[in-house]
Amino acid sequence: MYTVFIDLSKAFDSVHRPGLWAILSKIGCPAALVDIIRSFRDGMRASVIENGERSPEFDVSNGTKQGCGLAPLLFCIFFSMTLLVAFQNTSKGIPLHYRTDGDLFNTRRFQAPTNVHTAIIRDLLFAD
Repeated sequence: MYTVFIDLSKAFDSVHRPGLWAILSKIGCPAALVDIIRSFRDGMRASVIENGERSPEFDVSNGTKQGCGLAPLLFCIFFSMTLLVAFQNTSKGIPLHYRTDGDLFNTRRFQAPTNVHTAIIRDLLFAD
């Protein structure tokens, strides 16, 4: 078993926007919706205030829009697709057997081969 901890504190600011638009289209998001989401992010400009002085404005071309309610969802979609591509050629992971029928605490159900599903757990994500 391998354990990797990744600090995603700056991850929201490093999302490649053209990649995000391609991912949204690939997973079936309608083009009109992608265009609407994109319109809120294209042409973004920002400045920094340090010691009471404002810097000149600069273009913001990466990342999700901080403070936007949609930003966490867009990041989750982007990161989930990244993990899907990273793990697509591996069968390693922790198998989790489950059923969706019957009593939750009746573990004898798992002895019957019918209706037992298996999921491979490859990543556990946590945010504080």
